[in-house]
Amino acid sequence: IKSSFALVSKILIHRSAKLLGSDRLSYFDLLYLVELTKNFGATDPRDKIYALLGVDEVQDISIEPDYTKPTSEVYREFVVKCIQTHHDLSIICKGGIGTAGFDESLGLPSWTPDFRCSDLTAVHSPRVYFTASKSYTPTYNFSFESQILSSRGAVCDIITNYRPHEDPPSDVDWTNYDVVSTYMGWSELALTLVGVPHPTGISQYQAFFRTLIEDDSGYGYGRPEFRDEDDRQEFFSRAVGFLLLVGVATVAAAQRDPDLQDKLEYWNNIHAQNKSWAKSFALWIGGLLVPNISNLPDSDEALVEPFFAISGSTRKLELPEMFAAYDMGEHEVGPFMKRLFTMRRHRSFFVSSKGYMGLGPLGAQVGDEVCVLLGCNQPLLVRQVGGHHLVVGQCYV
Repeated sequence: IKSSFALVSKILIHRSAKLLGSDRLSYFDLLYLVELTKNFGATDPRDKIYALLGVDEVQDISIEPDYTKPTSEVYREFVVKCIQTHHDLSIICKGGIGTAGFDESLGLPSWTPDFRCSDLTAVHSPRVYFTASKSYTPTYNFSFESQILSSRGAVCDIITNYRPHEDPPSDVDWTNYDVVSTYMGWSELALTLVGVPHPTGISQYQAFFRTLIEDDSGYGYGRPEFRDEDDRQEFFSRAVGFLLLVGVATVAAAQRDPDLQDKLEYWNNIHAQNKSWAKSFALWIGGLLVPNISNLPDSDEALVEPFFAISGSTRKLELPEMFAAYDMGEHEVGPFMKRLFTMRRHRSFFVSSKGYMGLGPLGAQVGDEVCVLLGCNQPLLVRQVGGHHLVVGQCYV
């Protein structure tokens, strides 16, 4: 109910702004409306498209209702019209054979989303600034009665290892299981790369964090600064939440091992004066396993240096004073968890042949290729089958 109310509120806000003569929400079109209402029910699945055609803001995509057509044809026609109207291939990021709820029996091409599938996380999806293909103009054509989409693009990488996200069993406490399973499962794979330099030159720990939140700040990857101060504060607020939470997951795992109990207590005593986020991060990267724990660095800056990068590095992040001066308790996990909840739902974590980390759809497999199509704002995972490729789903690298 809460999610549905949020969606309806967005539509009403737009309508009110329009009546007042404002150009607010100028991006409101049929595609946006379909996204907003994706979680709504429909007695006839074709109405997920047709029922919206009466809204006067969505006349840019020309579609005539025809209930003699099967659902698969209605959805495919809508996607084709969106691509032709906007000259943008980004809509195909919503589909793929690896996405949750994909139903092969419907007969949709892999590049056409199944609009029958509800997606609660889409309600809270943040605005992102991804431009994977930059400003390149898409070149595409449809053939064999619009079943096949041909487009120019580039295969950039290939998955060599992956870990799916696993929802907890029904008899397990969801909160605790989710923290441990997500972080201890995905981080085990991420930590195998620690001894190998990341292709971008940043810390592997930081690369893992940026991957988990699908970071779109761009800072450190060619942009010398954040977009604005709010963007900077948001990034570090999530970073502190990450540093805290990986420690929580480590402690939860350590508490299952009696041999680590005394060492954990000793660690907490030694670092009683340290900030919670610094101590937690150091626990995660191996503090409990160091033979002589008393020889570990004791300053907050030294404990988290592996995350921010080595001192003097051009890639080093500088922690804002407000975070460095105060101890952020467990309540600071909120901003990170809110972002992560949206990003990791029905996702798998993978490592590529070039040493990058990424998030892909739940149905990703080793051997799937990372592809950037011209005119598509996010990379795709594709799977070669015979002489063509199937879209597996959108990915972040």
